[in-house]
Amino acid sequence: MKAYLFTYTRQGVHTSLRIKDCLAPNWHCNILAPERFLAEGVEPLNANLEKTLEALWQQADALIFIAAAGVAVRAIAPFVKDKTADPAVICVDVTGQFAISLLSGHIGGGNRLARQIAQGIDALPVITTATDISQRFAVDEWAQQQGFVISCMKAAKEVSAAILEGDVPMQSDAQVVGALPPGLILSDKGQVGIAFYVFTHEPYPRTLRLIP
Repeated sequence: MKAYLFTYTRQGVHTSLRIKDCLAPNWHCNILAPERFLAEGVEPLNANLEKTLEALWQQADALIFIAAAGVAVRAIAPFVKDKTADPAVICVDVTGQFAISLLSGHIGGGNRLARQIAQGIDALPVITTATDISQRFAVDEWAQQQGFVISCMKAAKEVSAAILEGDVPMQSDAQVVGALPPGLILSDKGQVGIAFYVFTHEPYPRTLRLIP
């Protein structure tokens, strides 16, 4: 996994190096900072950040800003397109108190990464996705973990909305690894549900198909 860390202060460089250490060896991290703050393991940050981000947007699994959240939001704004393709974006304050999942929290793994960083540097993870804070499962994240492809993002949103209100039914002819997450039940009854089938089958009025 490839992550690029952007920071603009000496203290931010120190925090970046701590993050790099806690993500090893599963993540290969490149730290970029202004030349006056260069140290071992830190690369010079191109003055044209927009061009740098444009080049890295499709290459990176994660972009981590050790800076104010506003800096990160303004930097990534021109490149945000689709939750199925955008990299995870994390923001950590320069002192390492908070690790905020800003973008692609589920499919991109941003929520998991924010929690991993927080644990590694003793920070507070900040997760704002509704299913997570309601302690309900996120269908897009779970599908990725299972190795399934989502048939329709609109249907995935409907399932996410439904699961905040109650249990969501599912049917399957494919093997599901591990126990079902809380909020997902085996049933053929319901208006919104999930179908795990190799072939097209939509047993509910509004069906999200997860395809192996």
